[in-house]
Amino acid sequence: QALHLLAGPTYTTKISRKGSRLDRLLEKDVSNSDIVEEFYLSSLCRYPTQNEQQKLVGWVRQQPSRRKALEDVVWALVSSREFAYVH
Repeated sequence: QALHLLAGPTYTTKISRKGSRLDRLLEKDVSNSDIVEEFYLSSLCRYPTQNEQQKLVGWVRQQPSRRKALEDVVWALVSSREFAYVH
């Protein structure tokens, strides 16, 4: 079960599907910075540090697909040790 959560479609499908939270934010053309902040708050119950915010927003900007990059950010947060401890 744990491996399925890490590598299976349980989260990946939900993150990338039409109508997901990320999809709605992208449709509204919310900034990368605001999206990172929103997912930090919802997944880790805290704001990203200035360093985390700068690195993630810079990394997203460098990727060929904004959507895929932000999906990767959400996936990283949900699969983080901190997320497991918070939830």
